[in-house]
Amino acid sequence: MNRRALLGRNGPLAVGIGAVGGAAFYALDLPLPWVLGAIAATAPAALSNRIALDVPKAWRNGAMVAIGIMLGTGFDRDTLGTVVAWLPSILFMLVLSAIFFALTFLIFHRFRKMDTATAFLAAAPGGASVVSVLADAYDADLRRILLAHTARLICLLALAPIIIEWLSGMDLSLANAAAMSGCDQECLRETAWLALLGAIAWFIALRIPVPSALLLVPLVLSAVVHATGWLTGSVPPPLAITAQVLIGTNIGARFYGYRMNEIVYDGLAGIAAGIAMALCCGAVAAALGWWTAYDPAAIFLSYLPGGAPEIGTVSLVLGISPAMVATHHLVRVLLLAFVIGPVMDHIGSRATRSENESPD
Repeated sequence: MNRRALLGRNGPLAVGIGAVGGAAFYALDLPLPWVLGAIAATAPAALSNRIALDVPKAWRNGAMVAIGIMLGTGFDRDTLGTVVAWLPSILFMLVLSAIFFALTFLIFHRFRKMDTATAFLAAAPGGASVVSVLADAYDADLRRILLAHTARLICLLALAPIIIEWLSGMDLSLANAAAMSGCDQECLRETAWLALLGAIAWFIALRIPVPSALLLVPLVLSAVVHATGWLTGSVPPPLAITAQVLIGTNIGARFYGYRMNEIVYDGLAGIAAGIAMALCCGAVAAALGWWTAYDPAAIFLSYLPGGAPEIGTVSLVLGISPAMVATHHLVRVLLLAFVIGPVMDHIGSRATRSENESPD
């Protein structure tokens, strides 16, 4: 691997800026400090367009594997027994996601004048990595797609702590203190095993054609070893914080190369969609929490149409049913990956027919 591939465009600088932002948010005792702080620090730096910032692909992959391992630690024998009980909730989440998609597509297509392919991929509920791969294949505008997804995701992450406090009344500052707890000798031993498990998962994930494999494979392997009782520990705080900083920095660095008029035009539409989705998920979670035995905060994060690694990280940091949240989001990402290709083919064939039928 050459130096450019390893370090990217100022990769250490980007992550350093993100770490400073995360530390500042942590010092101020703000919620989700290492993710939101990294975004808050790197986004303005990227928007200045003076320094090209990005998180190298190898680092992003490593963070994804670490998050998958961490999410897998939430599975145990009791959790596996409740997976079937989540099926009605998963089905309802898919219906809600379809409604979100339809309304967001309408906003982008009709009011932001995106072409059909671009609006379709920009409106997809999560799965930014999946739609990014498809953008070139279907001649969609990747810049507008990524901006819409990024603006929406930042809005969802910023609103999540506020709505969770309203739903559950939990003190989010306690999560910050818990995240910095120490690691004893047994914890270090299990961390070594988790690191080995992560390396094996990374090796497998790069060799199988499965959507979000870098998140899915380590999650499954980690869930297996924890559900069987072979391992019982979690990832130590320094590694968990590093993964969060990388996630936040990667989101903020996406703004590099955009002009302010682009941010205002498509970014505000993404923010508006994010606000509507967050409020709707909050209302649905409150209703289901009242009518059922589900934890409303867990329902809220499970239904929130953000990225699986980002929302999964929120559930981990706050200790809100990471197994349930991860299961919901992975089902949505996998279904999206298998459905979106045929739908895009249909859109492309309709566009081709329209062009052929139009008079010269």
